[in-house]
Amino acid sequence: MQDKDIQELIMIVTSVELNKNKYDKAYEFKPEVIIRCKDFCKYHNINVTHGSPYKELRHKYYYYLDKYIKNLLDNKTDLYKLRENHVITDKEIVDRILRKG
Repeated sequence: MQDKDIQELIMIVTSVELNKNKYDKAYEFKPEVIIRCKDFCKYHNINVTHGSPYKELRHKYYYYLDKYIKNLLDNKTDLYKLRENHVITDKEIVDRILRKG
């Protein structure tokens, strides 16, 4: 995937996380969310192996975000241009680093 695709993936997962009903234990999603995740997976040939398209995108989200932070710490570069395009904030990066440590 290209940088813009990774940015879109991160924005989709972040949007779903912010808008899901925290009181619903089953985390039932609106049909629009399911269709959006399914379309993204289909367009990028992502196999759904983690139960649902959203779970697959969330899995990829964590993978790319961990890879991004590791590269940021090791090489000091903005790997997917997430900070440059304001997809992720410095606070979110620091929070993730502190949670890992």
